[in-house]
Order: sequence, then structure tokens, then C-alpha cells
Amino acid sequence: MPTPAQTGPFSYDEYTFSSSSNNRTLTINKSAFDTSVGEILEVYVAGTLLDSTSATAGYPQYTVNTGQTQVTINGSVSIADGARILLQRVSNRTTKTVDFQPGSVIREADLDGANNQIFRIAQEAIDTARDAMPKTPSGDFDASNNKLINLGYPIASTDGASKAYVDAVASGQGQNLVSDTGTYTLTNKTIDVDSNTVTNIEVDNLKSGVLDTDLSSVSSNDDTLASAKAIKSFVDTSIASVNEINDMLDVTISSAQDNQVLAYDNSSSKFINQSASDAGLATTEAANSSAIVMAIALG
Repeated sequence: MPTPAQTGPFSYDEYTFSSSSNNRTLTINKSAFDTSVGEILEVYVAGTLLDSTSATAGYPQYTVNTGQTQVTINGSVSIADGARILLQRVSNRTTKTVDFQPGSVIREADLDGANNQIFRIAQEAIDTARDAMPKTPSGDFDASNNKLINLGYPIASTDGASKAYVDAVASGQGQNLVSDTGTYTLTNKTIDVDSNTVTNIEVDNLKSGVLDTDLSSVSSNDDTLASAKAIKSFVDTSIASVNEINDMLDVTISSAQDNQVLAYDNSSSKFINQSASDAGLATTEAANSSAIVMAIALG
């Protein structure tokens, strides 16, 4: 039978598992419990509470012998070498074992039962206090080489930091880390959108001045975004102001006459109205003459 590595003074037995011996049968000593007065036994492996029923794993993870002197952990329960195994008694803390009534006869057994319940709860409370992190005479807390787990995200410069936080800082991810939950204000940070998904961005999330709602006067730099409404308004206004060809900026029409054409004038860099001949186009009469000359030449 393994010898407890450190037996609690009152209400628990502590063992260190050895994979070489794989001895899963452990002695109930200080953790002895009495089910008749509502006491139970809790069994922990590496901080995980085992289940004596089949509810958790589909099988009892541990059993207690008839005499309640030994615990046997099921072989299917994975236990790492050097893992801490704790057998802990938990007394009835919700109801009194004995409830004395006025005028009743007080027996020794009743007094013992009532006092034993108080006594054993006190033992468990002392064990809890004994195993808590003690304060040294210098005012510091001594963890006795034990780990502190489930540390929150450090905010103040004097807060404790988890290993994950320190590893992230050491790998160059910076000091302002963001957890999976919570709200954080990021300043001067670069978010790689290719590696992340940004969702639920709304108009009111944009910085003031970024959304341009009036295109009659715009920024000279690429630092604003036009709203759909502003774009539609600008296009509608622009189309409404162009009713004739002459309204176009690169067209100048003066005293339009029949049979004139619109031709580009290099000197003014605009399209202007001209006669076909002025525009360098052949008239119907000239075209017919050319056809006659060509016919005679071919004839």
C-alpha cells in the first residue's frame, strides 16, 4: 500500500501517483467518513474531481470497499506520473445531525453526535485555512513552490501575469494582449485583415469626417469615403444639368444651322458646329463628281 506523501492533519489524505507501481488502491486514513451522518468522500486526481457513479465517464471512476478503508481508482482513469491524488472528507454542512427539543432527554450519544459534526466541520475548515497561501511575518504571501492558476489579464503594473501573457510578450506580440472575451481599447495597433474577420461595422463606427455626405466639396487627399446617398445625389444633379449637347464642357455650339456637323477643333480643344466642307467632309455634290470621274476613268 502506498504511503501518503503528506497526510492532512485532520480531514484528507494526499498521495503522489507512481506510474512504475501503478498502484491505484489507496488507504483511507484521515479522510475517514461516516455516511450515516451525511459525510461523503471526494477523490481528486490532479485537481479533477472523480465520479463514483457512471454519470461522468460511463463507469465509476473509483470505488470504496465495504469497510470504507480503501479507495480504488479505475484503471481507465488516466493518471500522469507524479500526479497528486487527494482523498477528502466532506461533512454535512447543511443540516444538523441532532436537533434538540425542549424537555427532551439528553443522551450522551446525542451530545456526541452534535459535537462530532461541529468538530469535524471545524477540522475541515482548519485544513482549508492551513492549505491556503500563508502570509509570512514580513507581510508577503508564500506560495510554497505551488502554481497560481486562472490568473486574470493584468491591468496595473503591479498585477500578476500568467505564463501565456509573458510568453506572448517575449515573442514580440506586445504588452497589450486581448483575451477571447471582454472589451479593450487598442491604440496605435495594426490589425491584419487578411488573417482576421472584421464583422458588424456600421456607419457610426467610422471616425468623424471619414464618411463624406456632400460631394460638392471633397478632400484633396484619399482620406474619405463617399456615402451611397451622396454619390446618387451628385450623379442626379450632374445629369439634370445636362439638357443639351452645348451643356457639355468640351462642346461649343454657336448659331447652329441646317446640315452642320459637330467636329473637333484643335485650336480651341473643343467640339464645334461647322459645315461639312469646313469640317473636311465631302458634300453630296463633290461625292457625285468623284463618282463620275472614276466611272470615266474605268470606262
